Amino acid sequence: MMVGNQRLELVASDQLLTLLNQLQPTFGAQATDAEDSITGQAQNLSESVGSLLQEQSSTSTLRAIDRQSSDIINLVTFLYEEIWKDMTVPIPIKELIGRTQITVLKIALEDSGFFDAAAHPARLFLNELASASLSWTESEKLGQDPVYRKMQELVTRFVRNFSGDMALVEALLGDLIAFENEFADANQEKEQKLLDEDERKHRLEEVEQYALDKIDERIRDKDISPFVQSFLKTHFHKFVVQVLLREGPGGIIWRPIMNTIDVLLWTVSTEKQEGDLQRFAKVNLRLLLDLGKALEVAGIEKPEAEESLGKLKRVQEACFETPPAVVSDEDVASVGVDNEKASLVKSTTGRQEPLNDDDEHLQEVSNYPIGIWLESEGAAEQAVRCTLAATIDTIGKYVFVNGQGVKVIEKSKWD
Repeated sequence: MMVGNQRLELVASDQLLTLLNQLQPTFGAQATDAEDSITGQAQNLSESVGSLLQEQSSTSTLRAIDRQSSDIINLVTFLYEEIWKDMTVPIPIKELIGRTQITVLKIALEDSGFFDAAAHPARLFLNELASASLSWTESEKLGQDPVYRKMQELVTRFVRNFSGDMALVEALLGDLIAFENEFADANQEKEQKLLDEDERKHRLEEVEQYALDKIDERIRDKDISPFVQSFLKTHFHKFVVQVLLREGPGGIIWRPIMNTIDVLLWTVSTEKQEGDLQRFAKVNLRLLLDLGKALEVAGIEKPEAEESLGKLKRVQEACFETPPAVVSDEDVASVGVDNEKASLVKSTTGRQEPLNDDDEHLQEVSNYPIGIWLESEGAAEQAVRCTLAATIDTIGKYVFVNGQGVKVIEKSKWD
């Protein structure tokens, strides 16, 4: 058959396959590696085949393909054009899918079921490549993106290794589906972790605010030093938060915690009543121990905790105008009273007349400040260390307690 001055030569099916093998190395060559440029344009399969046939024609011979093969080429070309028009498929993925055109065309030319069967492995493989891209977020470095790298690997295996055996396509399809499932599970796990972290963060913020509100309720309208306020709102607040996270506000330890705050506030209050010193001597050792344990639970480093408790103790002592609970002889001497003068003189009982106001010993005792620690001679002439807890000026009475706040001596100028 002549077309003008040229003899028409129809390309047989086996020759067409050979022709496609020649075309494949250059078709889609712009994206053979992960970092290659993205053209943003589809490469038309029909035009590429026509151009190659024209190159192989001569002035006397016009090479062409039969209508059936031409229709198949046009259908495959249309299939890829539809994929390219799909705006939901990112351009880098379109480029990857585009590399499969020659191989898919070979399958379509040799297997009429490609268009007839929707479940054909090659069609499923193309559909899965397109759908896998729907959840893909484009990365600036494609070679480091796990989804892109996997799809690139499968496309490369499909193009290079397919030789007519559909088992390869089925294996690639299964590999892609398995990867998608694993990737989806991993993403779901990450999302759940993020949700859990957000939930924990939200709960922590709620607990922190709840703890702060409860502390504020306790210290509101209280005349206390800024240090004590800071101590409660920072170090002790951390402890309260830990307890709330572990047990909630309904835990058995919640009431003792609030009671600890109340006792601490009482020890640093500037308003004092008769008998408070004795009570302070009884409760403060236990209070400081409890606070020390609380700071340990809160994760406060030991040096910092000891420094804070030391400052707190000094604030307490200033409120009671009392020196530390454990006092050495040097401590006694530091307030201007030596051991000899600090020893209470054992008096005879049954004094009928009070000591004169100008009595040397009475004047010395009347000058003692509340809280001074002294040493008295007790039973069996054993030394008893005690502190001046209270004076009753109207009757000239002096009350002394020990380190546990128990009254050990009560003296007056009548004794």
